[in-house]
Amino acid sequence: MIDQRMAAAQQSLNQAIATRDGLRAEVTRLAALVPPLESAHSQAISGAVSATVALNAAQQVLGQRTAERDATIPPRDAAYEAVVEHGGNEPPRETQTGKPNPAWARWKNQMDDLQAVLAAKQAVLDAANTALNNARAARDTAAGNLNAANAAVQQAKSRVDEAKANVVTAQQRADASEGGITAARLVVEGIMAEYAALDARAARLVAEPLDTAVLRPAAEAELADLLATRRRRFNLRVQLGAHLTTKGTLLAAQDLAVDEVELIRREMAEWQYAAGWPATAAIRAVLETVVTESRQQRTRPVSERTDNLDNARNHLTNQLAALRAVLVQATAVRDTRQAILNGLAQQIAEHQEVGV
Repeated sequence: MIDQRMAAAQQSLNQAIATRDGLRAEVTRLAALVPPLESAHSQAISGAVSATVALNAAQQVLGQRTAERDATIPPRDAAYEAVVEHGGNEPPRETQTGKPNPAWARWKNQMDDLQAVLAAKQAVLDAANTALNNARAARDTAAGNLNAANAAVQQAKSRVDEAKANVVTAQQRADASEGGITAARLVVEGIMAEYAALDARAARLVAEPLDTAVLRPAAEAELADLLATRRRRFNLRVQLGAHLTTKGTLLAAQDLAVDEVELIRREMAEWQYAAGWPATAAIRAVLETVVTESRQQRTRPVSERTDNLDNARNHLTNQLAALRAVLVQATAVRDTRQAILNGLAQQIAEHQEVGV
């Protein structure tokens, strides 16, 4: 008995040590994941810094392009007003006494010159607007890159925090496992102390010369251990008997319930409309499995029966739900057909009344 306890205690200690070592290895593995993640976090921060610098530069260029564009507006507006003003003056007649009018030619030349200046100023403004739009697009791109970089920083930081939390959790589990090792060692040491006490008792029994004063207490201790063992064995047998009685009662009730299930299964097989409901065949097959397993177990003594009551209960519960579903469907079909019959009966009655 004590040897079995010692073997079990030693096995528990070995398992506790193996668990502790496994947890320590897990701590080492998780800790090794942190530096690469921290490096990735640092790289993400560098990327965010670079994106910030790029955005600032794009903002500066945008400011310059805005100022350049704004500077081109007054000259264009002035050229436009000059064209409008010159065109508002009543032009001389193109001909005079049937000949080209020199005054009109001068007016026309001035208009052409003013329109050319306006076109040039407008081209400068258009080029400035294009440059401004390009600067805005560059600014928007830089802002998007910064947002993406900041998101990458947050994601990298989350990964670092998660990895560090995993390390802390694993370390806590490893530390807690030390308590299991300590408890297991105490059990082993306690059994070793029992071994030592037994060895000391054996040494007293075989010591020479024989000493009655020593042998009598040792023999009484041996007898006390034997009596205690017999009492434990008797109590265990009583408990086993009670357990078998309870088990027999439960199995008897189970057997009666399964017999009733078999009656239901047979009645289902004889249903007139069973063929019209394929689901009932599957239900009967499961019920037959439950009945067969139960009857196979009944050939064994109660102490050797291994009925899976949970499995049988689950099977019956599921089939009850399936039967209810079939009942709902059958009820719906019945109600539909009854409604059709009622309609036909109403039509026949109306037809008969018309005939009368």
